[in-house]
Amino acid sequence: MMDSLACPACKGLLSRTALTSGSPQPCPLCHALLQVEFFPAADLPKPSREVGEPLTTGEEAACFHHPDRKASNLCAACGRFLCRLCDFEVEEAHYCAACLEQKRKEGLEPRWVTSRVRYDELALTLAVLAWLGLVFLSPLALVVAWRFRKAPPGLTQRRNWRIPLALSLATLHLLALVLVVILIMVN
Repeated sequence: MMDSLACPACKGLLSRTALTSGSPQPCPLCHALLQVEFFPAADLPKPSREVGEPLTTGEEAACFHHPDRKASNLCAACGRFLCRLCDFEVEEAHYCAACLEQKRKEGLEPRWVTSRVRYDELALTLAVLAWLGLVFLSPLALVVAWRFRKAPPGLTQRRNWRIPLALSLATLHLLALVLVVILIMVN
């Protein structure tokens, strides 16, 4: 918590209680009018710098760099246990900072994933467009949905209902088309 503040005019230390009245108050040293507003967060205790779960039992693996933190992953290069603070996920593998730096020096730095195709959205869009009149898209929607049903999700996680819905809509559309063709041939 901040208990004193320097006057901008005379640089003298001022008490916080004298300046928090809500209206301008004169500086007791130079008589300059001052009004101070404090953030409510200034009164909060400083957060601890602990990151990751603390060890609770002796049966859990500890982080190599933070022995009081629970390990969440292993480094893919050196095999060290890593807590959430020390873990860098690159190309679906986990690395410690030292191994990432070593790979960079060797010119083998893993590629950071910055974008991903959202196949679930693509398949659902194709299935909906098929129902809206673009008949040839329903087989394509089926192929995309089936082929990429286990593809990694986008970087922004979403619900996984899109692929089953796309499969259902495309299948129903194809069945409806087959039914229409059969009815036309019978008549």
